[in-house]
Amino acid sequence: MRRFVFFLFFYFFLFNLYAHNLEDLLKNPSLFDKKVVEIEAEVVGEPLKEEDGVWINVKDRDKDIVLGVFIKDTLWQRRITHYGSYKERGDILKIKGVFHLFCPQHKTTDIHAYKIEIKE
Repeated sequence: MRRFVFFLFFYFFLFNLYAHNLEDLLKNPSLFDKKVVEIEAEVVGEPLKEEDGVWINVKDRDKDIVLGVFIKDTLWQRRITHYGSYKERGDILKIKGVFHLFCPQHKTTDIHAYKIEIKE
């Protein structure tokens, strides 16, 4: 029984690493590469539509660190009401998805989101 509990504990932490902000994520990107991450960040700029989804940019709440997030579900893009700029603060999102240090599909560092929650 102890081995089973240890295995579950080890499995959870080995395969489900979470970064709480973009700074943590981008300080050690190889640690999080191809793993599920969860961050809270402000949505900034404008959405960029593609055939199979939408790109949004998110900014760390405390630092000027920005990262692209790809969302396959285009309905999420419609739920975001405020995109941040120099004059206005954007919606705060809780994003869960897979982080790619170098995404083979998009040829860049990104997060492929599969769960988004609007926090503020």
